[in-house]
Amino acid sequence: WIPRRVTGAGGSGNLETHRHPGRGHREHPTVVERLVVASTNAHKMLEIRTVLERLESWQVAPLPPGLGEPVETGHTFIENAVQKAEFYSRGCPDWTVTDDSGIAVDALGGAPGVHSARYAPDDEARNRKLLAALKGVADKDRGAEFVCALAIAHEGKIAWTVEQRVRGVIAHAPAGRNGFGCHERLTHRDHFH
Repeated sequence: WIPRRVTGAGGSGNLETHRHPGRGHREHPTVVERLVVASTNAHKMLEIRTVLERLESWQVAPLPPGLGEPVETGHTFIENAVQKAEFYSRGCPDWTVTDDSGIAVDALGGAPGVHSARYAPDDEARNRKLLAALKGVADKDRGAEFVCALAIAHEGKIAWTVEQRVRGVIAHAPAGRNGFGCHERLTHRDHFH
């Protein structure tokens, strides 16, 4: 199966799959689609490859060199993911997936939000800065959500977007090793938005 663009409610693009006639017969070889992951984050590459490894018709590939970096001017995670997908897909012949993610803290007015990656130089520094900003804030006021937006594009045209949020509270100290520098601070409340 390969993706094709369909239009959903509100005019947003969605990916739909369809099978080729004769799929599974020896005289019709499997069509393999490449999905370029527009990220230099090895953990993201591993996560997406793990999700798609069950599908014989998909091959995950890294960004080709020399494409440069887009300027992110969006005010939302979706806007930034779309900007990156449009930019990188113009330089790749294959489907391109990008993401934008971060943490939004209630007591900080939603900060660091779309600026999460630039909140401090590295994960450890981001942890320290956030915990310092919340020093003295009571548990009941430490609500936050981790937000992740994805966009898939081909030749500069957006085909599909999605955004999901996980609600929780900011812990008083980092715990755990997985994630992108946010998960070790966010205590999950066992419900999603």
